[in-house]
Amino acid sequence: MTVIRPLQPDDAAAYRALRLFSIEESPTSVWASHDEESALSQSAFAQRLTPTPHQIVMGAFHGDKLLGIAGMRRENVRKIAHRAGLWGIYVMPEARGAGLARQMVNALIAHARAQADLVQLTLCVRSSNESAKQLYTSMGFIRTGVDPRSMLIDGDFHDEDRMVLRLDQQDSTHVALVNAQAFPPTYQEPPCPSMKD
Repeated sequence: MTVIRPLQPDDAAAYRALRLFSIEESPTSVWASHDEESALSQSAFAQRLTPTPHQIVMGAFHGDKLLGIAGMRRENVRKIAHRAGLWGIYVMPEARGAGLARQMVNALIAHARAQADLVQLTLCVRSSNESAKQLYTSMGFIRTGVDPRSMLIDGDFHDEDRMVLRLDQQDSTHVALVNAQAFPPTYQEPPCPSMKD
């Protein structure tokens, strides 16, 4: 049975291992480089996993094994405090196709909805990642633009699409779907996070 829950500082070792693996396996889905992330101490990862009013990271577990991660960050700046960004969404290759990414994002949406003054979620996704874009679109996100040459990896540029979910303008059908799959509120990255960080 798969369990979706907020990660805690005690999960730092498992989170660090999956995070570093995600950078090796899918470098275009993460902004940070392997060298940058591997240089961080385990205590730095633990701090990243400490839930606060401005951040939370969800994890998907099968037993004790961490199969997926997804974060949400809200900047502590009044003018943009009404929105938060999703980042670092990743699922292990062998666990893909089972709906874990959808479940983790739904958990983050439910967490966001519990904050009355949070009305908008944003994310960035590689423009060529059609499966991820289809997932987000099916959950109510809309494409608002593109960041050309957003990432430079090994000499190659990669564009990213920006997407937004307006929590205060959802139709009742979508709200019911999200609520039905919601998880109890149980998050880090720049203003335009993504299948990234």
